[in-house]
Amino acid sequence: MTRALLLFFTIVASKSLIASDSLASFDTTTTVPPVNIRLESNISSDSIHLDDTLTYTVKIIIEGDPNQYEIADFLPTTTNMKLVGSGSSNRSEAGSGVTLAIREYIFKYAPQTIGMAYIDPVRVTYTYRPTSTQGDLQSSRFSITVLEPHKRRASLPWYAWLIAGLILLGGAVAFVIVYKKKQRRTEEIVPETPPIEEILLEELKEAENARRVGDYSKFFAQLERILARYLSEKHSLDIKGLSREEIQQALIELDYPERIVKGITETLRASEIVRFGKGSVSEEELESSILTLRALLEKPREAKFEPDTENA
Repeated sequence: MTRALLLFFTIVASKSLIASDSLASFDTTTTVPPVNIRLESNISSDSIHLDDTLTYTVKIIIEGDPNQYEIADFLPTTTNMKLVGSGSSNRSEAGSGVTLAIREYIFKYAPQTIGMAYIDPVRVTYTYRPTSTQGDLQSSRFSITVLEPHKRRASLPWYAWLIAGLILLGGAVAFVIVYKKKQRRTEEIVPETPPIEEILLEELKEAENARRVGDYSKFFAQLERILARYLSEKHSLDIKGLSREEIQQALIELDYPERIVKGITETLRASEIVRFGKGSVSEEELESSILTLRALLEKPREAKFEPDTENA
């Protein structure tokens, strides 16, 4: 009996050892993929015009060796948006003591109608190669407001540009012709320059012609040019930019008689009335303006030095 019990326990112990060895040979350690992969997504704007495009970016960020992961292809689902372009790129960055591998997917969309548009959540499937374990990454849903298209200036027809080009070309040719004529005039040798009074008296005749035909703006503009040139030539006085009161004071300081100062002042006042549309002037004022300038040019010495007979 004792020998039978001993034999029984020996057989049980042997079977236990065999079973233990058998179980050990089939034991496998399951490696869980580390949590070092994530997804980020964003859009370029949450509102766009109908004639603009929207950029949707999806980033898969992996800490460590990116070759341990296989990323499945994916395509976002949208509403009221049309895909017009896409692309992807890989890069690496260093951050917080680890290397980040970034796979960036870019999608370009054009809105179809005014209103709301949507980009549904993207589900990206990846496989962790060391254990062939699969996982999913998911983005958020985006809502986009589609606005009216930009207001754009209407483009001119081709013939309008052609006409504008011809006008510019004609203006350039005319400028060159006028410039050449002026250049030739300056190159001509003038044997003797007539006195400034004679030159301005001829211009005064042109002003009188403008008065006869009723072109009073041209009439007074010519008178102002005559006066400005005369004072510049005779006294090196530049009256451009001076007010009527400043010109009056300058004539007084140059010792012109009161009637000449008064006549020129009244001429400038009448010129302002006509040229700036403040009213009209009488024939007497027109005639007085001519007489004042003629007296200044024909008898400059008498005009300057003769006594004021009106106050005599």
